[in-house]
Amino acid sequence: MQVKWWITALIFLVGVGVGCGITRAWDREDAVLPAAVTETQPHSVQQPTQPDAQQSGVTQKPADFPFALEYTSLVAQKLISYEGAYLEDGSEEAVEDVAALVLENTGTIGIEYAQIILLQNGRELSFDATYIPPRSTVLLLEETRQPYSDAPVTDCRCRTVIPGVFDRAERTVAVKETGMCTLEVTNLTDQTFRGVRIYYKHHEGANDLYVGGITYSTVIPNLEPGETRSVTPYRYASGYAQVVAVVPE
Repeated sequence: MQVKWWITALIFLVGVGVGCGITRAWDREDAVLPAAVTETQPHSVQQPTQPDAQQSGVTQKPADFPFALEYTSLVAQKLISYEGAYLEDGSEEAVEDVAALVLENTGTIGIEYAQIILLQNGRELSFDATYIPPRSTVLLLEETRQPYSDAPVTDCRCRTVIPGVFDRAERTVAVKETGMCTLEVTNLTDQTFRGVRIYYKHHEGANDLYVGGITYSTVIPNLEPGETRSVTPYRYASGYAQVVAVVPE
């Protein structure tokens, strides 16, 4: 049975993007795109040229959803039809009936990068994700916008899974919302940070679901001991996005 999934909140994000965009010269916004991670970003991930089945795991011919991806903490919950803003390439164009994978990280360690391939009715569906927090669920959109089908999935290949230890660094940096689109960042230590990078994702609060493999980041440079500074991250809106990692540099 086909399931439709409307993400109206993400359409709203396109509208608030103008009001919540780049407002300070010292802000630098980067999107960690699933299929195009840049070398300049701290903690970025490069896809290997050859899949490593021993490390990533291959599940042959799953009987039905949900099924676990071998040697990982990931569980493919279901394949659904998505209608809303297309997030994975940063375009946020309106799309209909795109195949989407609900993927759960059941582990206590985050996943910095994952690439999942589903085989269905003679075609490959590819789903990429960055920065999946521990014990969380993410909705991934098919990277080439292939349409949803209710045909059985005959194979799942987890080509790449890279665990990542990332957290909110709550003992060193405090981050809190102070407005619809504003974060307040405080250095809690007695040392100067060359920069504090904040990673955040679209989040659908009603279902406690991260939406899209894409992860955004913003950096605050030269944060002095005890200093508090405000930042207006690109595409961040209270209730529609959530910080997943804070990395002092």
